[in-house]
Amino acid sequence: MGSYEFYVMRTFKEKLSILSEMIAFAKVNGVIKPLEYDFLLGIAVQLEVDQKSFDLLFEKESERLIPKTEA
Repeated sequence: MGSYEFYVMRTFKEKLSILSEMIAFAKVNGVIKPLEYDFLLGIAVQLEVDQKSFDLLFEKESERLIPKTEA
């Protein structure tokens, strides 16, 4: 795997990690309301995460990664 592919995969995993944490916060009361789901899906779209990958995060949390800074 080249460095570009590694970078793209790393950033995708970081995006999944961020979404997974947001989903965990939304699930704190045990239920995700349709409005909450739509909001989180909108964020996933902005992060260029496909809906299938997004929906899988409700079943299994993503690996927690700390995003690297640009600096």
